[in-house]
Amino acid sequence: MELELAGPIISEDAIKPSHGLAGACDLPGDTELSIIALAFASAADGISQIHRCSRSREAARTGVLLSEIGVGIAWDGETATVTGGPFRAACDVLDVDGSLILFSCLAGLLSSAPFVTRLSGVRTEAGVERVFEALRSLGAHLDVSVEDGISAGVGGSGVTPGSCRAGRPDLAVKCGILLAGLGVDGPVELLQDTRGDDNLEVLFRAAGCDLKKRRITDAGGYQLLLEGPVRLRAVTHELPGSPDAGLVLALAAAMLKQSDLTVSHFGMDSRSRRIVDILRRMNAAMDVAHFRTDSGFPVRNVRIRGSDLRGIKIGGKNARLLRDVLPLMAVAGAVSRGETIIRDAGALRKGPVDCISVLVENLRKMHIQVGEMPDGLIVKGGRPQGAELDAAGDARVSMALRLAALAGEGDTLIRNPGPVDRMYPGVMDRLTKVSVE
Repeated sequence: MELELAGPIISEDAIKPSHGLAGACDLPGDTELSIIALAFASAADGISQIHRCSRSREAARTGVLLSEIGVGIAWDGETATVTGGPFRAACDVLDVDGSLILFSCLAGLLSSAPFVTRLSGVRTEAGVERVFEALRSLGAHLDVSVEDGISAGVGGSGVTPGSCRAGRPDLAVKCGILLAGLGVDGPVELLQDTRGDDNLEVLFRAAGCDLKKRRITDAGGYQLLLEGPVRLRAVTHELPGSPDAGLVLALAAAMLKQSDLTVSHFGMDSRSRRIVDILRRMNAAMDVAHFRTDSGFPVRNVRIRGSDLRGIKIGGKNARLLRDVLPLMAVAGAVSRGETIIRDAGALRKGPVDCISVLVENLRKMHIQVGEMPDGLIVKGGRPQGAELDAAGDARVSMALRLAALAGEGDTLIRNPGPVDRMYPGVMDRLTKVSVE
């Protein structure tokens, strides 16, 4: 999913230091999982409720487009009520506004519809081609155009049993082929090299679908097998939280000496697991309790206390997987013992803002020693000092500098913070709720 990281240069945020974060809060829902849960609920018979559903722009767009094809959507804070039913032809092209996951879900849902719906707005050519290949393996009709961006007419003919080899686990491919498989009379098979995450499987099983997943010993990899056609039942879901929101709250708590915060609904997906592992490497004082939500999602409650953090090195696969939250890790290094080294992060220099240079410049204004490298930075631990900063409209830098300001001495002013609420929906409200001044 593509995120809008930079925004108009029109505002500023004033931040006072905090003694700590205390009490308890949940995490806002993960955007991609919220999109998928909304799509599943749209195909179910009856009324479903989705608690901890993300209020991100992408999730809101999902609700709008599902309404265009006849699905009832009502919001109450972070709870979505979805009335499923037969889909109808949309009056216009459905523009997914850059979300490959939303494109894939709609393409899967509408692949067996008796009418053609044109989808547009996806920007990841390689990713969408993999989705097209998966849907074609079921005989789906796709009228693809590359004029003025990628678009596809979907539906107008039935889908048939088939098999697709995805290679590495690909969530967009998985969503597209399995949602399309709901309307297939017969087996739909997806083969992938490794197990992958299980959140999609939880949604299927909670809705009464016997989606089988097993390791294939002789051929290697994993098989997902769906026997269609399937009618999903309406259910109530309590979704796991956003991994990135969890990192913001956990890091902020660990950086502030008087913190004692319990964050609920950390997920067990690969990104969330890696974030918790990195927090442990940084010597964050944590207690973790495992449980399952009523709909079957494995989640964790994490209690974080103010910690004597230590610097670590982040590079390679971790740097690539956690690219957009590396500024948060760098700022944690500003209050850690020793040095924090971040490498293999050259992608942060691409786009409208050179994130590394902007972060280095602002940390130096806060009297933190920082060394800049072509693909990363080295941060020496100290105590940030309040200063007037400029995030250049980059929400990643802005959120990182906010944590530095909370852990610093003196007031801080962050100019041009960018679309922080858009990138981290629901996080600022939670930070304010649990902050102890």
